[in-house]
Amino acid sequence: MRYDSINLMLPTRRRLAGLKRFVHTAIDKADEAGRLYFSFLVDADDSPTMHWALGFQWNHKHVIIDHDTTGPNLSRYYNRLYDESAYSEERTLVSMVADDMYFDSQGWDTAILNAVNARKGAAIVWCDDCYIQHEKMAVNLFTTRRVVDGTCLGEFMWSRWRANMIDVVWTEIAKRAGIACYLPDVRLVHEHNSGKRVKDETHLRLSKHYTFAAGKWHILNPYIDIAVKSLRESGVA
Repeated sequence: MRYDSINLMLPTRRRLAGLKRFVHTAIDKADEAGRLYFSFLVDADDSPTMHWALGFQWNHKHVIIDHDTTGPNLSRYYNRLYDESAYSEERTLVSMVADDMYFDSQGWDTAILNAVNARKGAAIVWCDDCYIQHEKMAVNLFTTRRVVDGTCLGEFMWSRWRANMIDVVWTEIAKRAGIACYLPDVRLVHEHNSGKRVKDETHLRLSKHYTFAAGKWHILNPYIDIAVKSLRESGVA
């Protein structure tokens, strides 16, 4: 199996300017833009974003409409994108990216695909966020369906944790299973509206390694342990 395309799985919520910037930088900075697939999850009542997404001219584009109005739920968003995206071929990478990110490295697609192929698909790859986390946390990630399905957990993102600890969970799975791959020379900038000098929610949650998870590992560990054991037993890790 050789991985040859990347599904950029992007939930977006009333941040059209950020969405456009992410998409255009992904295309402009790619070595081969034709191997990029875009899967958007858009609020049904977000008319400007819906209009743009439906009109976006790209050979590989899928728009998923979200009618749930109970507020942001990142694990549910990414699970829907994983389950419902039209681009579910095994050779296509899945991802966790966001509309407050943008690419700032030429050839980012080649670097990620090369990293995954060098590890025969047994990899969880993340790029420099150029903000706070860098190598410490997979606030963005790219992996394979082989890895996700190899956890035998039945979902892409852990939906049982309301505080959206999905990045913590995946980082721990990657490191404990020995399939973590950080690309320091690939810049996927995570630009918070509050600016880098202000301690926004993500800074408060993650500025000290896994601070927010302190005292919560008794909840997180069983899930992570099951995933790592399954990856090893299935021969992925």
